Amino acid sequence: MNNESAKKLESVLIRIMDEMRYLNIDSKYHGVNKAINILKNSNVSGYKNISSCLLSDGRKLYDNRDSSERLDFLFDQAYELSDKMS
Repeated sequence: MNNESAKKLESVLIRIMDEMRYLNIDSKYHGVNKAINILKNSNVSGYKNISSCLLSDGRKLYDNRDSSERLDFLFDQAYELSDKMS
């Protein structure tokens, strides 16, 4: 895993948070924030947890019907990048 991949993933996660704030649903979901903190702190041992954080929020978004096409697209990008990191 290189620093470039971590920066790309962090960028996508920040865009997810921006979209969630726009939809006024950011306070319901904490996995994305956890993943961002893992990346910001360069916690390499925590990289393996990023996928589970994202999957948890993705399932909750779907179950609560809070998702949008834009969020689905961004989450797909984040899943792909996090899979490459683990």
